Order: sequence, then structure tokens, then C-alpha cells
Amino acid sequence: MKNHLGRIFYPTFQALLVITFFLTLTSCEGQKAESPKTQSQFGTEISALGQSASRIFEDSKGRYWFASDGAVCYDGQKMIRYTTDDGLKANRIRGFREGADGRIYFDSGEGISVFDENSIKPIDLAKPPFTTDAYGLGFSDIWFEGNWSKNGAYRFDGVKLYHIELPEHPAEAEFHELNPSASFIPYDVYYTFRDSKQNVWIGTSTFGACRYDGKSFKWLSEREMTELDPGPAPGVRCIVEDQDGYFWFNSNLNHKYRILETDESNNSDALQYEKLPGIDTAGEKSLPPYVMAMAQSADGTFWLAQYSGRVWTYRDGTLKPIQVTVDGITAEIFSIYVDHHDKVWIGTHNVGALYYDGKKFTQFMP
Repeated sequence: MKNHLGRIFYPTFQALLVITFFLTLTSCEGQKAESPKTQSQFGTEISALGQSASRIFEDSKGRYWFASDGAVCYDGQKMIRYTTDDGLKANRIRGFREGADGRIYFDSGEGISVFDENSIKPIDLAKPPFTTDAYGLGFSDIWFEGNWSKNGAYRFDGVKLYHIELPEHPAEAEFHELNPSASFIPYDVYYTFRDSKQNVWIGTSTFGACRYDGKSFKWLSEREMTELDPGPAPGVRCIVEDQDGYFWFNSNLNHKYRILETDESNNSDALQYEKLPGIDTAGEKSLPPYVMAMAQSADGTFWLAQYSGRVWTYRDGTLKPIQVTVDGITAEIFSIYVDHHDKVWIGTHNVGALYYDGKKFTQFMP
């Protein structure tokens, strides 16, 4: 070593002990702050969600799951974050599902993973050609939005994961004519939903919604629900079946639909339906006839979420707005969810997850 005059000196044994002590202390303090994961550790305990918590889900055990820089599980006492380091296919989670066996499935847009308390494992896609079993519709099937850039959804029958393509839409040629350089597939799946009759509905980015009854796919795609006409349209991101059996779509609030069942001789690719008046948004300048997300609570109230920080309630013909801010920051609302206790949650891109406390939306802090 050199002293301040530039001369070389040799530290004493005692000095070496002191230097070693401080280096060790500094190293330990750094490790304590970063809390690096050991090779055997599964998940990482955290004290708060990230700014983005885009999806919320409550499982049958009462645990809450959040899509926030991975999959975060809150069991009422602590929060554990799971990431690709723990087995996720990707850290951006599109949705959560729970199987009949109680296992939790993660849809990342880049693949499906399954959580069974002690591990997260990927589920590989079955390779075509498929047998007719691939196109069944079992009661315990799980449907996922699937890959970001593929036509169709994923169906998991408990054993195999199938990629199920949607049939050609009658307006596909028109779409390509209007969008010759489109950078996305018009059949991108935004949402999957199981109705009271166990039919599967698939909401798409461009062509509205498609229903699958286990035998055939049929499109319901009003012009208002598509991206074919000029002007903004969010795609079909949410589908609600109300207590009276009417279907509502986030992309067309002004109408609700009653599906007319037809016999098997009807070979048309289009659903037969009756279009009825829905929510009249004409008197609300700040509410267009579409929203980013929607849900319905047990008392029949509709919850309509706009990305620009506003949630509307609709009941008995009356619309009421709720502005959502956190410390002066307007929430960028991506999803809305009603849990098993009828508590309403919203997932955002910038202020975490929030729940409705009866008067306002409050930021979730464990």
C-alpha cells in the first residue's frame, strides 16, 4: 500500500484484521438490503405491489393474486412474488385461472404455467395434428387468451393444452383492404368467458366476439364492436352475462344481446340474436359508448372502467361517476374485478391495485 506521500508501507496484522472486519460488514449490509434469492428459495417476500398491478384474482382459498412484475400472492399475512426465476413463462401476466384441482394457472401471453404450492411449471402446447378430442368442451376445461400473436385461444382439458384457431371472419378481406400494412393479427384474443350454459366466448381485438358450444364457432360482431370502422374501439376485453341472461360487451355499452338458439341445421357462422337497448351514454359527454373494462356485482350494479381514471356505476337506469386518483395521480385503469365477497377491485398501470370501500377506491396496502 502507499501512504499519502506515495511511499510504500506494509500494514500490520492488526490493521489487516480491521480492514477485513469492515469489508465483511459492508458486504453483509449490502446483502441484507438486496436480499438475494438462494438457489432453494421459492418466491420472494415483498412489502408492497409495484406501480403496475393490472389484474386481480381471488382463489378458492381466499388468497389474492396480482399481476405485478410477475405473479404476486397475498394470503392475508404476507405477499410473495413469483417470477421467471421461479418458473413463470414470462413476468407479464394476462390472467389467472383456478382449476377444479385447486391449482392456479398463469396466462402470460408467452405460455401457460401452473402453480401447485411448491413449484411453478410450464404446460407445453400439444402438437398438431389434433384428434377430435382437442375440440371438446368439458365442464372442467380451462380456457386462456393464449399467445400474443396467434389466431385463437388455448384450451386445457386437464391433460393437454391445445391451441384452438378461430374460423375465418366474413370481414377478413375488408380488414386487410383497410389495413394493408397491419402489424397485428385481427384474431388476437383479448378475453375468454364461460357463460351459464358452459359455452365459451372469445373476445377479439378486431372482429368482435365468437361463441363456441363444443360443436361450432359462431361470430357475434356488430360494426360497433369491431375495428373496421374509423375511430377508437377497445376490442372485446370483457363480456358479462347478467341475471336475466342478456349479454353485455365493453365495446358496445348502448346495447345488450339476447342469444337466439337455433337448431343444428343452421350452418351459418353468425350467431342469431336480438339486439336491445342497453346503457344510454348519450347524455354523458365524458363517457363514450365503450369502456376498457366492465363487471357486475351481486346486486346487479354494473361497474364500468375507463382507462382515464374514472369508474361509472350503472343501476336502475342511472349512471354515476367515481373519479380515481392516488395522491393526486390519475389512475390508468386496465381491469375491474368483483371478488367472492362482492368487493370491487380495479387493476391499474400506474398506482397498483385499488378496492372500493363504499365511498371511493382505496389503494391496496397489506
